[in-house]
Amino acid sequence: MHFEKLDKVAESLKKSFTVAASEIILPNKKVPIEKTSFFPINETVSTKKIGFVDGGNGEIIGGVNFSVQLIKIYWSVYQDNKRIKKNLDEFLILVNLKNSEGIFYEVTFFDKKDAFVFEAFENKHLIKPSVIAEKIRKIFEIKACNKLLDCDFIVRDGDLEFDDFDKVHYEELLETCKEKKVVLAGLSKTSTILCDNSQSASVVLSKLAKLSKWYYKCDDNRFFVRMHKKSRYVFRLDISEFSEELIELLAKNSVDLIFPGYPYALIDVDKMARVNKDELERMKLYLLTKYEKDFDQHMASVDMHDKLNLVK
Repeated sequence: MHFEKLDKVAESLKKSFTVAASEIILPNKKVPIEKTSFFPINETVSTKKIGFVDGGNGEIIGGVNFSVQLIKIYWSVYQDNKRIKKNLDEFLILVNLKNSEGIFYEVTFFDKKDAFVFEAFENKHLIKPSVIAEKIRKIFEIKACNKLLDCDFIVRDGDLEFDDFDKVHYEELLETCKEKKVVLAGLSKTSTILCDNSQSASVVLSKLAKLSKWYYKCDDNRFFVRMHKKSRYVFRLDISEFSEELIELLAKNSVDLIFPGYPYALIDVDKMARVNKDELERMKLYLLTKYEKDFDQHMASVDMHDKLNLVK
């Protein structure tokens, strides 16, 4: 074992961690780190409703040119820290590569009337069909938010950034939320935002903070939050329109002993939207038992890594 080399690695890392930071590097600008941007999270008494949304997906069978996926979208509504409404939507899709007047991915639904077509290449590289399925899941998470417009706040698991695939759906949702005076937010379990010393912004701010519960304002739409005095974690919070009340309500929902500092409602939607591996295996077994001769060669082109992992 290379224990001496590992010690050198650890010492090198420790030195890099001592470099001070002065700026947070956001996607479109740099924000100076200022102690005056820390604010306490106060207790609140509110009867406003919050809708929470999350989704999950998993591949049943797939090859280089296709993927059969199970997608789950779950939402719930909380009022006075109690769940008052919930809904689970699950459906199957087939992502299939087509070559007709150009190469593209066609997404077929079997429980819905929806239909999507996606470009097959990005930067001259073929996009994996499973990646298209993830983009479909995100689009339907956005669609689920439209069912929660009677709430005062809507919170997604994840950020509020969008790409070319979901831009139209996001912009429509943001416009509708603005018209109905609903605040849309996204809470990220992990964040890749860094400071100018190349360290995580979450870690830097956590070391600087003097408060037990706080939010740090980068600008009117991006924040970092520590929502419980016993929490080890600082989360990124994106908000369409700043609301201190929403931050207070999220902190009020973040007292579960399983994960102090993270809203229980998001733990709940994550759990309910999760695609179970056993469930996928049962569906895969059914398809292969009945249609193995039709699918075997197509799947063999991608399962070589799995077979190598079994070699001891």
